[in-house]
Amino acid sequence: MASRLSPLLINLIDPAQAAFVQSRSMVENIYLVPELLKHYGWSRISPRCIMKIDLRKAYNTINWDFVNDVLIASIDRVDLDNIKNSSDLSVEKFPFRYLGLPVVATKLSIAQFHPFLDRVAGYISSWADKLLVAEGSLQAAKSRIEQWIIGGKFSSKAAYEFFRPQKIKLTWPKLVWHGCITPKHAFILWLGLKDRLLTRDKLQGHIEDLICPLCMAADESIDHLFFQCNVGKQVWSQIKNWIGFLRAMTTLKIVVKWMIKEATGTRIQSKAKKIGLACTVYFLWEARNERIFEGKIKHRKTIIRCIQVQVYRIIYNLFPDLIGL
Repeated sequence: MASRLSPLLINLIDPAQAAFVQSRSMVENIYLVPELLKHYGWSRISPRCIMKIDLRKAYNTINWDFVNDVLIASIDRVDLDNIKNSSDLSVEKFPFRYLGLPVVATKLSIAQFHPFLDRVAGYISSWADKLLVAEGSLQAAKSRIEQWIIGGKFSSKAAYEFFRPQKIKLTWPKLVWHGCITPKHAFILWLGLKDRLLTRDKLQGHIEDLICPLCMAADESIDHLFFQCNVGKQVWSQIKNWIGFLRAMTTLKIVVKWMIKEATGTRIQSKAKKIGLACTVYFLWEARNERIFEGKIKHRKTIIRCIQVQVYRIIYNLFPDLIGL
């Protein structure tokens, strides 16, 4: 949806909004401000002021008629004092900074650009050091820079991609969000892999009872709930044999790691393994929540039956001509 709306935004959003719209740049605001303030301090013109206000925070509370009057009218010392006394605004003098650059009512001097230039030079020096360390030699660093020149122009995007911190690429999202897995089952599996399921160990300090609600034998954690709890272990044992998964299970990430290797391709068995994994995590989590919040106790055989029925249902929807697994 975002990609489909993107070409239309330029016609929907006022031209005054220079940033965050395709083909517009925040730099335009930097160019515009000096033009607006040109000769602003001349003594031969009526007194005036400029207010820099974050209207976003007050969008629904400000008086827009007042703002319009201020923007089109001159302002005298009395009005300025009234505004200052009735608000948290402070009175500043030229030069002041806007988007990191100095703003004055006259032409900027070279000296006023020095802080900005020094900062840019510092970044460039830091990048040069990082590039030399990463490439190992000056010649290799020069070769890398040459790769950033595309079509005779320097590509800042290519340079940025080189310097920005690279996160470890996760291997499991494609399995979790596979089209054959029911979205709500995928979501619970995703939360488990991100260690975001609110098991009782994460609520320590907020609740007193940390015992696993399914086995009532040890403190609850994600690893305990799914692989160490007696109920969870028995459910996994049955489902593993049923879907033909032979590896040992100790954590969700290990299970998914082996699942990625074993459940490849588009065969029925491959899809059944993916669906079985997501369904098992989902129905164990559901049984756990029903025990806590509704007082319902689901026998492990009931949980296993729910998983099997759901897997069969999804498989038969995907392969309606299927006679048997």
